[in-house]
Amino acid sequence: MNSLTIPNRGPTETAQDFFALRDQGVELIQHLASETWTDHNLHDPGITFLESACYAMTDLGYRLDFSVPDWMATPDDTDESLAFWGQPKVLPCEPVTADDLRQLILNVPGVRNVMAMPAPLFPWLWRISVIPEEGVDKNLLKGLVQQVFLQHRNLGEDLESPTESQGSTDTGLPGLQILDSYDLIIRLKVRITDGKDTVETLAQLLARFIALISPSVPFRSLAELLAKGISFESLHTGPWLIRGYSDENELQEPVLKDTLYVSRLMTEGLAVEGVEQVDRLEITGASEPSEQDWEPWIYPLQTNKAPHLNIEKTLSYMAVLKNGISVSFSANDVCERVKELMQPGISPGRKVDEHAGENRELANYVPIQHELPVTYGVGTAGIAANESGQRIEQIRRLQAYLLFMDQVLTNQFAQLAHTHQLMCVPKAELWHLLGGLLEKMQGSETLSDAEVGAFWQLVSQLPASHQSQSVDDITDVEQILTKSVADYQSPDFNQLTERPFGEKHLLRLNRGMEHLLARHHETVPDDSVLKYEELFCHYSEVLLNHPDAPLMTTSQLNKRLAKLKCVVDKALFILDVPQVGPLRGQGHHYLNDAIWGEANVVGFKYRVYRQLGLPVVMSKLLSANNYEGFHCVEGTLLRHGVNPSNYPETAIPHLVFIVLPNWPTRFQNTTFQELIYQAVFEQLPAHLSPLLLFLDRADMAIFEKAYCAWRNAMLFVYANAHVDERKTRIEAAAKVLNECLTEFKNNRPYTIDPEDFQHSKIGDERYPIGKFIIGYQSAALLNYPPNDKDFGCIGQGAINPGPNSVHDPFVIRVKAPNHLCLSN
Repeated sequence: MNSLTIPNRGPTETAQDFFALRDQGVELIQHLASETWTDHNLHDPGITFLESACYAMTDLGYRLDFSVPDWMATPDDTDESLAFWGQPKVLPCEPVTADDLRQLILNVPGVRNVMAMPAPLFPWLWRISVIPEEGVDKNLLKGLVQQVFLQHRNLGEDLESPTESQGSTDTGLPGLQILDSYDLIIRLKVRITDGKDTVETLAQLLARFIALISPSVPFRSLAELLAKGISFESLHTGPWLIRGYSDENELQEPVLKDTLYVSRLMTEGLAVEGVEQVDRLEITGASEPSEQDWEPWIYPLQTNKAPHLNIEKTLSYMAVLKNGISVSFSANDVCERVKELMQPGISPGRKVDEHAGENRELANYVPIQHELPVTYGVGTAGIAANESGQRIEQIRRLQAYLLFMDQVLTNQFAQLAHTHQLMCVPKAELWHLLGGLLEKMQGSETLSDAEVGAFWQLVSQLPASHQSQSVDDITDVEQILTKSVADYQSPDFNQLTERPFGEKHLLRLNRGMEHLLARHHETVPDDSVLKYEELFCHYSEVLLNHPDAPLMTTSQLNKRLAKLKCVVDKALFILDVPQVGPLRGQGHHYLNDAIWGEANVVGFKYRVYRQLGLPVVMSKLLSANNYEGFHCVEGTLLRHGVNPSNYPETAIPHLVFIVLPNWPTRFQNTTFQELIYQAVFEQLPAHLSPLLLFLDRADMAIFEKAYCAWRNAMLFVYANAHVDERKTRIEAAAKVLNECLTEFKNNRPYTIDPEDFQHSKIGDERYPIGKFIIGYQSAALLNYPPNDKDFGCIGQGAINPGPNSVHDPFVIRVKAPNHLCLSN
């Protein structure tokens, strides 16, 4: 309630209406004790107790009406946890439309304007043309824009590749180009109002010409665009732009024009304050124009180049009159002033709305006993000294009776006071540590005694889902509770009402996490569907035999471990909402040196991992361990290194390969496999079609060798190689990977028979490709040439080949080469 006035009407909420609560209490008394309790007048002691309880409940109802920021405020105003994810974390999404992509690139410093359009032959590929600000290093700018696009590209989308851009000799991705500029000159005769500053007027005139000839899209403040009537929701769709907000109407203006109309330039000139008349205006693109080069009506502009007004030469062809008399001016002064006017201003930026609340001391509670008349002897005044022993005994009994009601109400106030703990984003450290131990169990790894002890210690630190506090200001509470007073007043009073790792505790924790997920419109399956009991039952004995383990049966432990894993899954899901929510359709950055790792995982994949409780361990190959997981291969990217006229079937742009191991415990369960199918189909963007391939360990090793070689070949080529090296690097890697996927796809898309596949493409020979040791027999072109013998390989590892070495995984992770890191 924010009003400081006294309302002339009763409260609308029953919880705040004392008389409504009292009437409900009397009605309940009449229903339950109509024969034994007939006096309901104010002098009746029972009615006095009822009124005191109703008053306390109205206080609680009043506090429930505080704003959420007030609930989340803490006494010292320095909450250890983040209450909610802020606007930059949950509102944005990856670019979906061409305007989204334009705004994202306009956010890069040095970009004056940009065009983004689908490629003519391949509409799922983007062609981006950037107009730079004057004086910007074009090579540096191109690298920045390329990084931005690849970091934010969607699944199934890409820039045009070398094979799709005819005649390209660029070492980068040719779908991106920084446009060259060409000069225009304007011959102008203008009349200026007497008394106006000539330099300032001419500078304003030329600035308008420049804005028309080479337009830019400025960034606006939120208040400025809201004042124009643009809704808050529409301004916060699309990418989060640090520099500010863009006006959709300004984005609709053409970036490059076909023609330039002299009449439009005249109109712009006459709009400048101080310009009386434009007598003559002509345009040319010639560096040394003759008389026939000047165009007085319509000037055709060049295609795929950015026009630029040459200010110095324009001033040399400019005639200025005041009162019909020619006046001189300083060309240098005008040029300097124009540069000042055209200098990109300070971007307004985006400010996050911070709803700072007021600490209301919600836990403060005045017991019912202190609200009763002094004659009852239960208030702060205490018991009179002349009271008889019988009277003192009656007062003690009354205090003990009222203590139950006071404790219930005190717990309600405590629960409200701890809203910031119950509803805020979970503390990352606890959940990540606990999740890491559970992930080791999922990977069938052995737990050491220290890890088992750490597990039980972390379990004991699980946040309480039910907050309680003792009513410690009751008079003579020690005599009321006798031997129980120590437990009642101890800081661990919560454990008397909620035992850590108990079924009720886990149930309430789970409900709390579900509530937080629901705030982001997210849900995950429950433990009965996720088959966790079968997964963790192998660790029951080692966990229960530890001295710190609480008393429980094996069956109880398995059920609680399953429920705990679900709670951990939801907590980690909430912590990863900025990745699994706004970035749900994101593709990976294939030129990022971090080929493996959480920093370069597609948003869709991360989302499915969190939904199904898969361990996000990206640094290990699936064929070399027992971890659950999958690889996501986009058909769009499989075209790299392949001639467009000879695209393989796997390069279908709407196809996404989901490559999974078939040996982890849950992945062998047909019910869980159906859950995987469902999660993949639900989470993958609607225009993409998934193809799930369950592979055994040997086939997974074959796939991962081909996949690693292809990824590293692309990284090497686009980052360092010249055009003539592309065939030998990308084509060889792409051929092996496409043949591998085609074989799996055609012969056994869902059921795997290891005897069917002929290992003709893979042998024992080992070639260093980027960060891995890759074995290929028929893909020797993937080896580095002699002059690059140590390139990209810092340290190697080897696996001793056994009798079935072809089936043994031998893709080894080694240290990443520093000079391949493009993310910096």
